[in-house]
Amino acid sequence: MERVDIAKCPCGARLDAAIKEETASTALVDLTAFFTTAVFSASPVARDWLKLVRYLGAFSEEQPRPRKPGQIAHLHDLKTATQHVDRAARLLRDWPRGLWSLLDRAREVGPSSDRLVQAFGPIYPVLYRHLAAPCFQFLRDEFETYLHGRWWGLLCRRNRSFQSATIEAHPRLSIKQAAQQARTTSAKAEQCIQQSQLDLHASRFANGKQRRTVPASFVSTLSATTSTFVTLRTAAETLALPTERVRQLLGQDIGLLTHTKPVIHLAGAMWQIDAAALAELNLVGGPPRIGAAGHAIKFKKFARQWRLSGRDFCAFVHALQTRTLDASGSSRNTPLGEKLIDKSAAKLLMTTLRRSHEGWMSVDQAAQELHIKQQVAYQLVRAGLLSSASNATRGRKVQYEAVEQFRKDYVALAEIAKLRKESPKICLMRLHCKPICGPTIDGIRQYFYRRAEASS
Repeated sequence: MERVDIAKCPCGARLDAAIKEETASTALVDLTAFFTTAVFSASPVARDWLKLVRYLGAFSEEQPRPRKPGQIAHLHDLKTATQHVDRAARLLRDWPRGLWSLLDRAREVGPSSDRLVQAFGPIYPVLYRHLAAPCFQFLRDEFETYLHGRWWGLLCRRNRSFQSATIEAHPRLSIKQAAQQARTTSAKAEQCIQQSQLDLHASRFANGKQRRTVPASFVSTLSATTSTFVTLRTAAETLALPTERVRQLLGQDIGLLTHTKPVIHLAGAMWQIDAAALAELNLVGGPPRIGAAGHAIKFKKFARQWRLSGRDFCAFVHALQTRTLDASGSSRNTPLGEKLIDKSAAKLLMTTLRRSHEGWMSVDQAAQELHIKQQVAYQLVRAGLLSSASNATRGRKVQYEAVEQFRKDYVALAEIAKLRKESPKICLMRLHCKPICGPTIDGIRQYFYRRAEASS
């Protein structure tokens, strides 16, 4: 019986003369161990494993954006295949930090863009197009987790690669989206951004456009700020006053309204006024206690008809706050402009205020005091009926006493006609006394009489 040679292969080759191969590399062992983990949502077959290694092996820290991943030259060569497996193993070995490190590197060497394909390079189509099988879902899950944690850009709702839950949970928003969720305007969002230390990311592209995103947590901050501060227009609506009057209350030397400095944005400067201070202003006064309706007037109507200067208007508001001047409303929350004040008390306060001023007023202010046109006031000054004095630096001024003296000495034809309930033309014909000035006498536009003669 012939002796069997176990070192000889049936094909005739000698097994003891074969080339000795080293044991499997550490990378290959780690890769094999990774395939046995529970990261796969579906059990991959050998073909899926080879496809995963073929695509991921093209990426490395040195080459995070290969031109044609999956198309590897000389992959049949053992040395090339070994290097390919080693790169894939390094990516999957320390999961998921290896993938995150590759994504960071791909963004570093790539352009600054809000488009995923341009920002991350080939890894994005590899994960969502070439490795689209269900067994590779763990790759896409980690990529989307990375986007939620480190991606400053936005996720488009029309992107069909992502699940709707992924897009909804993305923690970055545009300024417009944040304003819409906070139920406010983009202008208010811009104000809040300028006044807060916010994680605002701004990226300018080659075409000159700029994309800015804010964290989703900014919505709650914006909502709180919106409820705390209001704009000048909203403040005017709350107080039922013209915006110019509210602006006078915001004067730096007055401080009747708490506010921040005007915030500058593309549309101009905008105020942020404390809503609590507005509510406090609306609480001035008490329940209705003013007598006859004819002696009461709404505060906004009083401020308009009596032509209050900014200083006088603020003084009246301060008097309402300190209860120096009483005001009443139909309810406690009646806006300040709708509050009723007593005409006699307001007139007395007006007299006190203007006497406490410098004692001099301009001719225009004198015209407002006398309820006549500016041209008539200047004509009265030139005629010597209204005493005045000129100043080299401040122009012509009228003393308050001169205005009061003019009221005592003279009366306008229009005022007499109103008292007699006649038209000025009929009243002029029926009066027996002669006017001291007027259109037919000295060219002054308005007729005036001596009060003593007109009373008799």
